[in-house]
Amino acid sequence: MQRQRGRWPTGGWGRVALATGRGLEFYEEQRRPVTNNVVPANRKDGAEVVLKLAHQRAPRGFTDIEDVLPLAECEEIALRHKQLAGFEPATLNARRSWSVETDASPA
Repeated sequence: MQRQRGRWPTGGWGRVALATGRGLEFYEEQRRPVTNNVVPANRKDGAEVVLKLAHQRAPRGFTDIEDVLPLAECEEIALRHKQLAGFEPATLNARRSWSVETDASPA
């Protein structure tokens, strides 16, 4: 399998990389840059940002979470995290799959 310009060819190459013993190399090129952005963001806010906001806004508790954190705000927080991690649906749909073959035989 030949790589071109330091990148893996398109198609189901994540699976091919694993099958040929080059899974770590594939991970290093494809996932490490994203992970390097996610880790500091998680240390700053992380998934607990919603819990922190709820506690700040309603330290004595609440009956309905949407009175404290509207659904739209929670969705916005989730979308930012998905974008940062590379899991936002538009991002996933715009790139080729790492595991699903789109051709009968990868070139």
